[in-house]
Amino acid sequence: MKSLGNQKGLTLIEIVVVTLIIASAMAVAASSLNFGDGNKLRKTAQNIIKIVKYSYNNANLTGNYYRISFNFEDRKYFVEYSQDPFYIVKEGDEQEQIRIDNEEGNDDDDEESTTTTAGGDFSEDESDYLEIFELPSGIIFSDVFVEHQLEKKEDGIAYLYFFPRGHTEFAIIHLSDDEEEKFLTLVINPLTAAVEVYDDYLENDDVMEELGMSS
Repeated sequence: MKSLGNQKGLTLIEIVVVTLIIASAMAVAASSLNFGDGNKLRKTAQNIIKIVKYSYNNANLTGNYYRISFNFEDRKYFVEYSQDPFYIVKEGDEQEQIRIDNEEGNDDDDEESTTTTAGGDFSEDESDYLEIFELPSGIIFSDVFVEHQLEKKEDGIAYLYFFPRGHTEFAIIHLSDDEEEKFLTLVINPLTAAVEVYDDYLENDDVMEELGMSS
């Protein structure tokens, strides 16, 4: 009888343990279905990665010039392309006036634009695969740094360019929630358009130092 009692006790303990395991598994499953800001951040990052690869591949295949526009005020991002050749003029370059003249021709509705291009006439990509993407509620572009800029942008429009011979610009995109408590850092490789995603806000200088690049 004593032995039987011990066996029953062990069986009850096992049941409790199994119950706890099942409860833990359900909690994990529930958390994976949570549509909180953390999940929105990751979904937005995944979508940006898709259109980065799309722009990179299409520029290489079609011979056209592509760019992704990140609009801070409207909280939107979308792809544009141009069949006309153009080249990047870094902000502060001696050919600054070329850039300004070009912007006046292409961005009449954006007086504060700092696009650094010469030539090119960009229009929205009409592919069925693409659309004008709006950031989910509670998600913002914290800032965007692209190679042709002197410093990161926190307002206006930032542009990331893709070229026909298979390269883009080095870029760092910071996504965050409205309260800027949760961050993702997206780092774009200029040669392959591969995107590394980090679960934190990485300063530009730290990223460049890690990659062996000068700021």
